[in-house]
Amino acid sequence: MRKNNIFKKQKKRNSFLKYFIIAFALFLVILAGFSAFTFMRSLDFDIDNLVNKSTSDSSLTETEPMTNLYSVESLNGKSTVLFICVDLYNNLDFAFTVSTDYDGKTMGVKCVDKSVVAEYNGVQSDYGKIYSSDSVDGLKKAFSENLEIQAEKYVLCSEAQFKEILSLFDGISVNVLDNVDYRSADFNLELDLGYQTLSDDYVFKYMLISDNTVRESIICDIINSVLLPEYTENSGELFKAFVNSCKTDISIIDYSEEIEKLLVYSKADDKFLPEIYK
Repeated sequence: MRKNNIFKKQKKRNSFLKYFIIAFALFLVILAGFSAFTFMRSLDFDIDNLVNKSTSDSSLTETEPMTNLYSVESLNGKSTVLFICVDLYNNLDFAFTVSTDYDGKTMGVKCVDKSVVAEYNGVQSDYGKIYSSDSVDGLKKAFSENLEIQAEKYVLCSEAQFKEILSLFDGISVNVLDNVDYRSADFNLELDLGYQTLSDDYVFKYMLISDNTVRESIICDIINSVLLPEYTENSGELFKAFVNSCKTDISIIDYSEEIEKLLVYSKADDKFLPEIYK
């Protein structure tokens, strides 16, 4: 009788173990299924999203925006360039200076045409006559004595050469200050009020028919259109084309000394913009 009891107890133990294993296996299957369901749900039940998500996360890491490291605070020094534009007969159309003060963080533009009167060698004379008599040096002296602007370098170009320089860039963004409907024997010009991108021909014609105040505004727009990274980063070829298009005493040494400043200026978020000279 005792022996039979032992067998019965062992049989019950084996039966319990078998059911326990089955129940545990079933639990693991349910747990795995639930985990798989949760995982697939996170991918919107599309396994391709696993690859896309991985790529997207990687792209976000790689394309994380960098802080702009360029600032005009690092720049110093001053420079003033005199630009002179003459007609086909070497008569003055207009002249202007661009004075850059990296120390004071300012850039000033001043323009005069041939009819503006100035004190020169003790007498009153207009800038057209001053240029006719004493050329570049005469204009430098007149700007210095009358406007207290000391120009170190100059650029002299004809109307055609001025347009050729402007054509080196992909259009100039100009704020047309008033509707223009100009007609003459030489040319006609129609422009609408507001900002627009103009060709070199339209920019120059707009400058020719404008007074000096409007010209100064146009020159500021030209500066803002050309001192951009896409041009300063490729300035070597532009400089060669520039010096071949006009007469200037700006040398390759001058260019080499200034180009790094212009690069920083063009890329800086805190750059100072050109203004009409005061």
